[in-house]
Amino acid sequence: MSAEQRSQLRKVSLFRELSDEDCDAVLAAMRPRRFAVDDIVFEQGDVGDTMLVVVEGRLRVELSDGSGNTTDVGSIGADQFVGEMAAFDPAPRSATVIAATETLGFELSVHALRELRRNSPTAAAAITSGVISDITLRLRSINDRIERELNPNAARARSQARASGIVQREQVNPQFRKTGEAPQSGVHAATGARSDDKKLDEKTGVAKWLSRLFGG
Repeated sequence: MSAEQRSQLRKVSLFRELSDEDCDAVLAAMRPRRFAVDDIVFEQGDVGDTMLVVVEGRLRVELSDGSGNTTDVGSIGADQFVGEMAAFDPAPRSATVIAATETLGFELSVHALRELRRNSPTAAAAITSGVISDITLRLRSINDRIERELNPNAARARSQARASGIVQREQVNPQFRKTGEAPQSGVHAATGARSDDKKLDEKTGVAKWLSRLFGG
């Protein structure tokens, strides 16, 4: 592989620290893809087994409600990737991805990833680690938004604690220390006892929010 190709690949943070040998292994495993504006990269509902690492350009992500109505739910820019779950667990695409600008990316299939694990474990580990980190951030974001719906004060406190580097996990419940009663589990451990009507309102609100989030 040429030095120019390696330089292009190293624009992506996942591959920035790889050796020339590992870069060559990635370039051999991945297929370069170019998209013009409005080209469809992935179609919602199509079965896929590839992910795309974006080197240049920007993609937009749309969700369809099945009745012809679509909603823009995000965008993917350079040094990001999309469709990564299909490269680990092939399944129907959860959204449509369209090129918002002229875009260059590298496509990796589930088969190519298996080959990469055998031929270049370091490069495969870099991809896997990046995907896991991205999924973790998404889940944390979703969890925080759900918590804000249920208990804004607790969510604000957790956000402030996280910003200051304090991890607030598995702390002793103050109520337990005072009364000797076992702390409540789940969301109600933070919110305390609520009336049945309040619980129903919360569940309804979360259901509506999830419906908006996933385009249901």
